[in-house]
Amino acid sequence: MGGGNGSASLYAALLPAHLSAAAKSTEPARFNALVSRISADWETTGSVDGSLQWVAIVNSFVTSRGHFEAETLNLLANTMLKIVLGSLHDRFAQVRWCCVLTRLLRQYRSKLNITIAWRPLYEMMVRLYLISSSEYEGAALVAVHAASWCRLVRRARRFFPVEAAAEIWDEIKPSFENLAANACLEGMGFLCQLMPTKVLGESTDPSVAAMWRQWGYDWMNLWEAQPQCKYWT
Repeated sequence: MGGGNGSASLYAALLPAHLSAAAKSTEPARFNALVSRISADWETTGSVDGSLQWVAIVNSFVTSRGHFEAETLNLLANTMLKIVLGSLHDRFAQVRWCCVLTRLLRQYRSKLNITIAWRPLYEMMVRLYLISSSEYEGAALVAVHAASWCRLVRRARRFFPVEAAAEIWDEIKPSFENLAANACLEGMGFLCQLMPTKVLGESTDPSVAAMWRQWGYDWMNLWEAQPQCKYWT
């Protein structure tokens, strides 16, 4: 019953007919005004704290599964991504925006026409999980933050550019030179999180298929080598 797939929105299904008709005529305009306001506020102030007032309202629109203009959805997705990347030092804010952005990318995946750069997400993951923080934020918040961030990256990789897969493998491949090192485990985690397999099923370029075939051989060789490595067994 998702709005991104052309079916009826939740308010159309649950409200009385006259209220449903009124909502369908007014809600898209209200949504457009909201997104414009959020985008303008962020570009003007860049305030993470100030952006939190919009989270619940945006979430209400997204979960309503309404039929909104693709251009407005694109603007909202790009703005929320900027806020997420700009809230490095506020895990609470980042978790809240991560959750809404993940829901938007899932709900309207077939309607969105955006490109998400993979490297800022990768660099954020490195800073968050491989660089020790001097701040104490509580085990619960850290755990929720890790889970919400992983869900966001898995949804975002659908929108990576076509060249992202090769760039990601080039970045991570050196991690597997020594299977008995922590870097290998870290590389495996990054590879599983970031590698966008969607492009493999959509591309008609023979070079793309050949590239993935070679990677498959490389990955099978790594898999075969693991039983011989005491670090893994």
